Amino acid sequence: HIRQIASGDFPVLIQGESGTGKEVVAHAIHSISQRGAQRMITINCGAIPHHLEESEFFGHARGAFTGAQTSKLGILESADKSTVFLDEIGELSLAVQAKLLRVLDTGEFSRIGDIQPRKVDIRILSATNRDLEAMVDQGTFRKDLFFRLRGATVDTLALNRHQEDVPHLVHHFMKQHGCDNQVTPDAMSMLMQYQWPGNARELKHVVHQLCFAAKTTGQITTALVASTIDTQDKTRPSSLPFNQARAEFERSYFSDALRRNGGNLSRAAQEIGLHRPNLIRKLKELGISADDFRTK
Repeated sequence: HIRQIASGDFPVLIQGESGTGKEVVAHAIHSISQRGAQRMITINCGAIPHHLEESEFFGHARGAFTGAQTSKLGILESADKSTVFLDEIGELSLAVQAKLLRVLDTGEFSRIGDIQPRKVDIRILSATNRDLEAMVDQGTFRKDLFFRLRGATVDTLALNRHQEDVPHLVHHFMKQHGCDNQVTPDAMSMLMQYQWPGNARELKHVVHQLCFAAKTTGQITTALVASTIDTQDKTRPSSLPFNQARAEFERSYFSDALRRNGGNLSRAAQEIGLHRPNLIRKLKELGISADDFRTK
């Protein structure tokens, strides 16, 4: 299904629970598409304040507003000839939804403060864990945009609905972490039987913990899996005060981004859709040092 979708150039809407691998699907579609040679631009729509959305997406002309001393290239324009992945598409304001619809219909947009239309050649992939149809009924998401985004749809399932894929994911995440430990058959069976309420994101976190814990023995056993999952359950965000749960999630989220990018702040910021200064500020708040993730 993904290969068929990748062969086209129409918009794709990826839907599923948090942690079910929607961004992985987007990367897979882009990488085997005709635009795969270009870098896919990922935008976390929920991370951009509404008052900055238009400037971030479409750019602005010099003097367009107070403080606009130079013109600025928008995210969509910078992605010309490539793919844009709009994560958390349901968080966009109605104003930006209208402008995005124009891009999908005509390939045109205008920078803020500029009457000159500009053309852009992009493919748009979007993702959400929200019920966009319900949002359409509530008037918080445009019906016409909803249907334009659905050139094709991909539904990502909760991990407990395709547990036969757990071994493949375990080995994939182990490889990502450079982990060559052996997983005993009983330990793998235990991992397959667990319900994974946090889906693939939780599995990835657990595998990382297992790899670290098994460094001395070189083997991932049932005892190790049981103790790791037990710890995971005890620290599940729903059992923590809100501020502590949010801090734990953010610490894990940003650490994973730095790990994937070898501690490179610019690449990590681009991947998760934040400006580099904002990422640096957030890391300082959380007490995370990028140096700890850089290749020695």
